[in-house]
Amino acid sequence: MRPIHRTDKYIDLADWLCFECKRPDLALEWVDRALQAEPENPEALTLKGDILQEAALCEEAISFYDRALEIVPDALEVIAERARALHILERWEEALAGADTGLAILRDLEEGEVGHDPVTALLHEIRVSSLIGLGRMQDAERAARDALERCPGDERLLELHSLVRRRGAPH
Repeated sequence: MRPIHRTDKYIDLADWLCFECKRPDLALEWVDRALQAEPENPEALTLKGDILQEAALCEEAISFYDRALEIVPDALEVIAERARALHILERWEEALAGADTGLAILRDLEEGEVGHDPVTALLHEIRVSSLIGLGRMQDAERAARDALERCPGDERLLELHSLVRRRGAPH
């Protein structure tokens, strides 16, 4: 068993402070300590992006996700969170491209399996929402149907599918 390094403790504390205590200001101090110790730690870079996104600093978050992806290019959670930050900023084309990248990696990994994990559902949600944001309602409805096949029963995807249908996409 590998010993727990100080960086790991800083990361765990920052995660807890941000997401359990709702103190992103304090969390940033601790994740910065982790990055001082290990500037290229992808987990710390990703967490800093997550904390910045939680603090509504999505533009800054994207730069940390980009740095993490330079180190681990196929990290699905990072790809998904980067796409979410782009989506929040209403940068629909980029968010869609990010979601499509993540979904392509998933397709290669899963070889057709139906899966309902949070990352898969998030990538589908971003894809459908971005298509709606772009006004591509027919594509959004097809994407929502595909998403529900991959993530049956996901409440958010069911809501998005219903929204697309109400907005007048042909059936």
